[in-house]
Amino acid sequence: MPFEHVNRFHPTIESAFSALPPQLRGHCERVSIYTELLLRKAYEENLYPQHPMLTPRRISLAGYAARYHDIGIARIRSDAALKQRGSFRMHPCLGAELICMAVPGAIPGRPGQSFLWQAAVLIAQQHHERWNGRGYPHGLCGEEINLYARACGIADAYDSCTTLRTPSALCSHEAVFERLVQSPAFDPVLLKALAHCEEQFRCASELYQRLK
Repeated sequence: MPFEHVNRFHPTIESAFSALPPQLRGHCERVSIYTELLLRKAYEENLYPQHPMLTPRRISLAGYAARYHDIGIARIRSDAALKQRGSFRMHPCLGAELICMAVPGAIPGRPGQSFLWQAAVLIAQQHHERWNGRGYPHGLCGEEINLYARACGIADAYDSCTTLRTPSALCSHEAVFERLVQSPAFDPVLLKALAHCEEQFRCASELYQRLK
């Protein structure tokens, strides 16, 4: 399917996304940008030789799919029972479920289906999994975690530390980068890519700070 024919808009998913608080929507937009930057750097430096998921077209789609990594939070916010149960850690599974219910062909692993929305499902479900197996919801480790989700997890951690926390808990770009590139929680190959696109992350973060 030619790239320009991929439908990136889905009314049900966009409605759920619009229900997120403005600060969280901004976070999701930035994570989308950072995820694509990271995957593109891994592709440019051939860090995963001939990896079928790292083509320019698929990287662009994966970056867009990362926009919906926290879509499950919309379901928690709209469900009083879920909110009462303090179920934030359910949001990866809830997000994946929402996308699968909304988009025919989003279930991963089925041939001939939507690559974009299958990527969105995997990213939503696995972006809190960690390379060392200490993430959630399923405790996956290493390459059990989808490559796009591993990239999104790094992007999510970076943006959360530099923008989402309360002012007293925010960390500088330098402090976050120093912690991330040494962390056993993330794919070491992607951390190498991260180290090589630090200036791009810095510029994107500084642009956000100027615009907010």
